[in-house]
Amino acid sequence: MVIITKTGRKVSPLRNSSSWMGQPSKEPPQGPQKPRWLRRKERKAAKQAKSRAEAFRLSDLDTVTAAEFLGFFKPAKLKQTPREHYEQYIKSEKWLVFRHSIIVARGRRCEECGQSSGPIHLHHLTYRRFTHELPEDVRLLCFPCHKLMHPDKRI
Repeated sequence: MVIITKTGRKVSPLRNSSSWMGQPSKEPPQGPQKPRWLRRKERKAAKQAKSRAEAFRLSDLDTVTAAEFLGFFKPAKLKQTPREHYEQYIKSEKWLVFRHSIIVARGRRCEECGQSSGPIHLHHLTYRRFTHELPEDVRLLCFPCHKLMHPDKRI
């Protein structure tokens, strides 16, 4: 049986047909349906929760304080102290190669007293070009002479 509407459209009244009352076929809802206002409220809440989750991933919560999450302040970046930077550079391969080249070029001898036994230190005359030193920026010293250069520091 086919029904013709006022607009001239043919509609089948049977639910199991491909079209029911002019709408695409959908399975009719099973059981009682929630009221429209409740469905809208649930959809809106789900949409808001999704946007919040995209803005702030839950996996980041373990490293962020509540104040940071709320945007009251940004955590300060951890910087190396000048001493840590110095110690890291002195242990680097670049420094060790530079130090060895100075010792070989000038002979393993203190430039202050002329002593050639014991440990030899490379003393910075200036830190202006620190990490990019020139040979004239440093001087070879024995431990006692280097200690005299820095009476207040531990060498």
